[in-house]
Amino acid sequence: MTGKSSTDPIYDTNWPDMPPEIKLKCIRKLKFRDRLSLRCTAKAERSLVDSQKIDFTKARQIEFDVYNNANVVALLRKMKDGIESIKIDFHIEMEYSLDEILAVSHVQNVPYWHIKDYNETDSLRKVAQMWIDKNSEVGCTFQVSIEEKDGSFEVFLEHFTDRIVSKNEKRVRIHTNHPDRHILLERGLNDYVEDDDFPQFFRLLVIPTGMKESEYDENCKEWICKIDPEYYDDHDSESSFEEHDDEDDDVDFR
Repeated sequence: MTGKSSTDPIYDTNWPDMPPEIKLKCIRKLKFRDRLSLRCTAKAERSLVDSQKIDFTKARQIEFDVYNNANVVALLRKMKDGIESIKIDFHIEMEYSLDEILAVSHVQNVPYWHIKDYNETDSLRKVAQMWIDKNSEVGCTFQVSIEEKDGSFEVFLEHFTDRIVSKNEKRVRIHTNHPDRHILLERGLNDYVEDDDFPQFFRLLVIPTGMKESEYDENCKEWICKIDPEYYDDHDSESSFEEHDDEDDDVDFR
């Protein structure tokens, strides 16, 4: 901290040697991204950054492109009410449990949220259970793409065995504690996406009890592209490449 006046204090030292009150004055002047970078340097700096409020009053749609996921929970806790969607894209293993995300009130109340590239089997049953416990509103939607581990569908079935209203290989419908609400789990399966493909795509919705099966949305491509806009483009490219390979195999070199 320097100044032009001879009476202003001058600190000719490194950042770690500065007193907390001076650090806080600096942090208040940092932009959002710079605060995140500082927060990742040490536990002491993380506490200082977390102690300062950030104004997110205009944030309605939040996207986390996560390379350092230690910030996600802390930032979600700082958000103001009124968030309409949360999108979390993981590029590395999570450093914390999904329970920490689900404990954040904004996640519990948001109309739409998704996790891309999640690698555990617990997301579907934990989100559905949270919705049951919190008596979530009709229309709440959660989507997830799972890159490596299989079994999320089966884990959901086992956990909610006593609540199943109907099921088949593509959908499971369970009842909640509210007589007017059910939860519908859908698998993203069609001519492009099969049950042994990765990533696997799932969607959870809170639906009215009176919804008929004939009213289900059969266009999973639309909601898959919401979580992974490039998936079908990549799929088409792979198919074209394979077809080209097959043609090469049939070339007659006589």
